[in-house]
Amino acid sequence: MPTAELTITYDGEVLTEGLMDVRELAPALLAAGTLLQKANRIANGERSQVALKVRSEIVRGSFPVDFVVIQNLIDQAKTFLL
Repeated sequence: MPTAELTITYDGEVLTEGLMDVRELAPALLAAGTLLQKANRIANGERSQVALKVRSEIVRGSFPVDFVVIQNLIDQAKTFLL
């Protein structure tokens, strides 16, 4: 399954204690997932699906979030083989 990795780092004074309000983080993460799903639909139609997963280690003073994008190409392979 093809994957790609992308890192977005949340930084600033608000994170000096190593904390971030979930009400600020959640909408940003949801928007990133929606963006990738829409981009995949434009590029591939209904032939494939994409999922965005989060991998992170909390670090005092910043909040890096590593995304792992996984694209399901099974339907593309079927189309190719037909």
